[in-house]
Amino acid sequence: MNFKYDIVSNERDGFYNLITDKNNPIKVNIENQILCSDVKLDLQKDYYINDKIVELKITKKEIRSNMIKRRNKHPTKYFEEENNKIFNNLSKYFEEENNKISTFFKKKKDLLFSIYLSKNLIFHIYLSKDKEVNTFKIIDHLRKLKHTVLIPKIADQYKLTNYLFTDDLKLKKNKLGILEPINTNQYKIQHIDYFIIPLLAFDNRGNRIGYGGGFYDNLVKEYPTAIRIGLSFEEAYPDTWLSNKQDMKLNYCITPNKVYNFGKIDI
Repeated sequence: MNFKYDIVSNERDGFYNLITDKNNPIKVNIENQILCSDVKLDLQKDYYINDKIVELKITKKEIRSNMIKRRNKHPTKYFEEENNKIFNNLSKYFEEENNKISTFFKKKKDLLFSIYLSKNLIFHIYLSKDKEVNTFKIIDHLRKLKHTVLIPKIADQYKLTNYLFTDDLKLKKNKLGILEPINTNQYKIQHIDYFIIPLLAFDNRGNRIGYGGGFYDNLVKEYPTAIRIGLSFEEAYPDTWLSNKQDMKLNYCITPNKVYNFGKIDI
């Protein structure tokens, strides 16, 4: 059965306004199903406004709220186990990438392949907080391999800047509860090889939902060739959501159970 409505407004603050009577707008909160007065709207069905199909999507605001609630329900032991699985899957990903490069250059009989594999790569990695995927073990591992690790610091409302992770680095929580460097200067750099990025959710197309500040959306635009890797305790979100052209996409996402490969990103 298809339902028909006369007018639909733009999505705003997590709600749609579906109007069957101009004097009686119905607010619709979208979760797994959409409940509208006595009418149940199913995300799997088609709905029409003035004979035009309307795609109903869950909003990012609601997904953020749902995922934070899910995360907060887990016990400490869960995070210890899942963090180890994610670290192992991330390590396997880099091993496979090395093997691909090694095989390519060996087939070409190019002696330079070993130089490439041993070169210093530049990683920008978030500093994890609370119940996020723990990045400190990843940072330690990369630094032991002599790679350069950059970490973020908020410069203003919507901008992140790069700082070098060093042995004598001192960190302090900012007003958002995020650790930031306090005894080093901004590290200006033209190229970054990998971004390892926090998130609350992602889908099977590589779309990412962060915390809503747009910090990483803005930063990655400055380094369009960098590979973007998300870390997530959860698997891909089953539904899609309302997004815009400014939202950042991922190349990969590492979870406890698998490595998602979303391919190249159009720049």
